Amino acid sequence: MKNEWRKVRLGDVVNLNYGKSLPKRERVTGKYPVYGSSGMVDCHVIPYVKSEGIIVGRKGNVGSIYYEKNPFYPIDTVFYIDKTKIQTDLKYLYFLLKTLNLSSLNSDAAVPGLNRNQALKVKIQIPDFFTQVCIASIISTYDNLIENNEKRIKILEEMAQRLYTQWFVKFEFPVNPSHSRESGNPDWISNQVGDDKKGYKSSGGKLVESGTEYGMIPKGWEVKKLKDIGLVITGKTPSKSVKENYGNEILFIKTPDFEGNVFIKNTSEKLSTTGADTQNNKMLPPKTVMVSTIGTLGKVAITSCLSTTNQQINSLLTNNPDDYIYFYFFAKTLKSRLKGLGSNGATMGNVSKSKFESITILYPTESVRSEFFQITKNNFEDVLTLESKQIRLIDIRDLLIENLVTGKILIKN
Repeated sequence: MKNEWRKVRLGDVVNLNYGKSLPKRERVTGKYPVYGSSGMVDCHVIPYVKSEGIIVGRKGNVGSIYYEKNPFYPIDTVFYIDKTKIQTDLKYLYFLLKTLNLSSLNSDAAVPGLNRNQALKVKIQIPDFFTQVCIASIISTYDNLIENNEKRIKILEEMAQRLYTQWFVKFEFPVNPSHSRESGNPDWISNQVGDDKKGYKSSGGKLVESGTEYGMIPKGWEVKKLKDIGLVITGKTPSKSVKENYGNEILFIKTPDFEGNVFIKNTSEKLSTTGADTQNNKMLPPKTVMVSTIGTLGKVAITSCLSTTNQQINSLLTNNPDDYIYFYFFAKTLKSRLKGLGSNGATMGNVSKSKFESITILYPTESVRSEFFQITKNNFEDVLTLESKQIRLIDIRDLLIENLVTGKILIKN
C-alpha cells in the first residue's frame, strides 16, 4: 500500500463539538471522567460521549489536548471529538492536534477562547488510513511506557505515604524501631508496624500533652519550628536584563515545574553559572524539599541535583539530610495552613520566609525518623530513577510526533 499524504483543512476530517454544562441535579460522583480545559476535573454518573474521544480546550487553557479511552463528559470550556463520527484514526488525530498551535487562534471576545471556525480552517497534511494506524501504533508504544512508569511512581509514593500516616498520624510506629525492619521483605513497608506487628499505640505506648495544636503526642517527641530543624532558603530571580544570567547549566525551578513530578530533573528555564553566582547562598543541593509559598500555595517537590528557585518557593535544607522524606510528606499536608497564613486579604496568597520558618512540625525521636528513612529511601531512589527514564521516553515520544505525524520522516508500510 502506498504511503500517500494529502493536504486538507482540519474541518475536512473532523468536527469540533461544543462541550455541555453539567446539570446541577446530576453533580454526583461517578466513574466517568469529566474534562475541562485543564484536564480531568471530576467524575460523573453519566457519560455525555459514549466512546473514546479527544478533548480540546477552548476557554481557560486554550488549545490543550487530551485523549480519553473511556466514555467521558466534556464540559462547556472544551470542544470534543467523538470517535464514532470521524474517518481518521483517533489516536493519530490526537497526536496530530498536539503538533498544531491552536492556542494562537484566540477569539476577540471579552473572554478569550479558541475560535472554532479558524481552527477548522487550519491546513494539515495527513497520510492514508493504514499509515495513520501505523504511526499511531509506534508512538503509542512510548505513551504506554510513560503511563506505566507514572503508575509505578504513584504506587511507590503511596506506599511511603501510607507508612508516614501510620507512624506519624496514627502513632502506630514500631516499639523497637532499630529492630523493626525485615530485610529482603519488600511488603514490610505496606503491612507491618513492627516485628511483632504491634505498634507504639497498640502496645500501650504513653502519649503526653504537647501544649501545642498537636495535642497528645508520643513521649520523647517534640514540636519544633521549621527554622529549628533546618535552614529555610527563599529563591530569587536573577535580572532578566542581563542575558548572561541565563543558559543551560543550572536548573532554575518555578512552581509550574513541580507539576507531575516528585523530583525536579528538568525546568522550562535554566541559569548560566554567571546567573547562579548572583544567587549568593540560595543554591540547593540534591534532595532538598521545596514548597510553593506565593501564588499557588502548597505545591511540593524535591531537587534532584544542584538547583536554584525563584522567589515564589521556600525550601528547607534539613539539619539531618535523611529527614528529607519525612519533611516531604509533612510539607504535603501544609496547603490549608499556608492558605491561612498567606491570605492577608490579597488576591494572591503570599507566605513570607519568616512565617514559613515559624510553622510548627511534629518532630519524632531520631531513632524513629532514622528507621522511617531506612524503610522508604529505596522507594524514593526508584522514583528518581523512573522519573529520569520518563524524561528520555517523553523526549523520544515528542520527537516521533514531530517527525512521523507531520510526514517529515516517512515510514515504510
